[in-house]
Amino acid sequence: MERGRRQRSIEATIPHISWFEQEIAKLLEIKEPVRSGLRGLPPDDRNASLYDAQNHEQSLNETLFDSTESFNRLVSAIETLEDIDLSEPKSYKNMPAGFCGRS
Repeated sequence: MERGRRQRSIEATIPHISWFEQEIAKLLEIKEPVRSGLRGLPPDDRNASLYDAQNHEQSLNETLFDSTESFNRLVSAIETLEDIDLSEPKSYKNMPAGFCGRS
Protein backbone atom coordinates (compact mmCIF):
# COMPACT_ATOMS: atom_id res chain seq x y z
CA MET A 1 0.00 0.00 0.00
CA GLU A 2 1.32 3.47 -0.87
CA ARG A 3 2.48 5.68 1.94
CA GLY A 4 -0.28 8.02 3.06
CA ARG A 5 -3.01 5.90 1.52
CA ARG A 6 -5.40 3.95 3.69
CA GLN A 7 -6.96 0.68 2.80
CA ARG A 8 -10.43 1.36 1.48
CA SER A 9 -13.53 -0.69 2.02
CA ILE A 10 -17.16 -0.35 1.07
CA GLU A 11 -17.91 0.70 4.65
CA ALA A 12 -15.23 3.40 4.48
CA THR A 13 -16.60 4.66 1.15
CA ILE A 14 -20.11 5.32 2.47
CA PRO A 15 -19.17 8.50 4.43
CA HIS A 16 -17.44 9.89 1.33
CA ILE A 17 -20.58 9.45 -0.75
CA SER A 18 -22.73 10.91 2.05
CA TRP A 19 -20.49 13.97 2.31
CA PHE A 20 -20.67 14.54 -1.44
CA GLU A 21 -24.47 14.15 -1.41
CA GLN A 22 -24.72 16.71 1.40
CA GLU A 23 -22.52 19.17 -0.51
CA ILE A 24 -24.61 18.85 -3.68
CA ALA A 25 -27.88 19.07 -1.73
CA LYS A 26 -26.71 22.34 -0.13
CA LEU A 27 -25.75 23.71 -3.55
CA LEU A 28 -29.15 22.85 -5.00
CA GLU A 29 -31.05 24.22 -1.98
CA ILE A 30 -29.40 27.63 -1.81
CA LYS A 31 -28.28 27.91 -5.45
CA GLU A 32 -24.77 28.81 -4.40
CA PRO A 33 -21.69 26.71 -3.67
CA VAL A 34 -20.90 26.26 0.02
CA ARG A 35 -17.21 26.34 0.81
CA SER A 36 -16.88 23.73 3.53
CA GLY A 37 -13.54 23.24 5.22
CA LEU A 38 -13.13 19.82 3.67
CA ARG A 39 -13.67 21.04 0.11
CA GLY A 40 -10.49 23.12 0.25
CA LEU A 41 -8.31 20.17 1.24
CA PRO A 42 -6.29 18.09 -1.21
CA PRO A 43 -8.22 14.88 -2.03
CA ASP A 44 -6.05 12.56 0.07
CA ASP A 45 -6.32 14.85 3.11
CA ARG A 46 -10.09 15.21 2.64
CA ASN A 47 -10.46 11.44 2.33
CA ALA A 48 -8.39 10.86 5.47
CA SER A 49 -10.45 13.41 7.39
CA LEU A 50 -13.74 11.86 6.29
CA TYR A 51 -12.47 8.39 7.05
CA ASP A 52 -11.26 9.36 10.52
CA ALA A 53 -14.18 11.55 11.54
CA GLN A 54 -17.11 9.71 10.07
CA ASN A 55 -16.02 6.13 9.81
CA HIS A 56 -14.02 5.52 12.96
CA GLU A 57 -16.22 7.57 15.28
CA GLN A 58 -19.50 6.07 14.10
CA SER A 59 -20.97 2.63 14.18
CA LEU A 60 -22.00 1.04 10.90
CA ASN A 61 -25.66 1.69 11.80
CA GLU A 62 -24.93 5.40 12.36
CA THR A 63 -23.02 5.57 9.08
CA LEU A 64 -25.90 3.92 7.21
CA PHE A 65 -28.44 6.22 8.89
CA ASP A 66 -26.43 9.29 7.84
CA SER A 67 -26.16 7.87 4.33
CA THR A 68 -29.92 7.45 4.08
CA GLU A 69 -30.50 10.97 5.43
CA SER A 70 -28.05 12.57 2.99
CA PHE A 71 -29.52 10.64 0.05
CA ASN A 72 -33.06 11.67 1.00
CA ARG A 73 -31.97 15.30 1.34
CA LEU A 74 -30.37 15.18 -2.10
CA VAL A 75 -33.47 13.65 -3.69
CA SER A 76 -35.66 16.30 -2.03
CA ALA A 77 -33.40 19.06 -3.34
CA ILE A 78 -33.48 17.60 -6.85
CA GLU A 79 -37.27 17.38 -6.78
CA THR A 80 -37.54 21.15 -6.22
CA LEU A 81 -35.50 22.02 -9.31
CA GLU A 82 -36.96 23.53 -12.41
CA ASP A 83 -35.75 22.55 -15.88
CA ILE A 84 -33.67 25.74 -16.16
CA ASP A 85 -31.79 24.80 -12.97
CA LEU A 86 -30.56 21.65 -14.66
CA SER A 87 -29.18 23.30 -17.78
CA GLU A 88 -28.22 26.85 -16.86
CA PRO A 89 -25.28 27.45 -14.50
CA LYS A 90 -26.32 31.11 -14.26
CA SER A 91 -29.15 29.91 -12.00
CA TYR A 92 -26.47 29.53 -9.32
CA LYS A 93 -24.53 32.36 -7.66
CA ASN A 94 -20.74 32.43 -7.51
CA MET A 95 -20.15 29.28 -9.52
CA PRO A 96 -16.49 28.88 -10.45
CA ALA A 97 -15.46 29.40 -14.07
CA GLY A 98 -15.55 26.16 -16.01
CA PHE A 99 -18.16 24.58 -13.75
CA CYS A 100 -20.81 22.90 -15.90
CA GLY A 101 -19.40 24.54 -19.00
CA ARG A 102 -19.53 28.02 -17.49
CA SER A 103 -16.77 30.30 -18.75
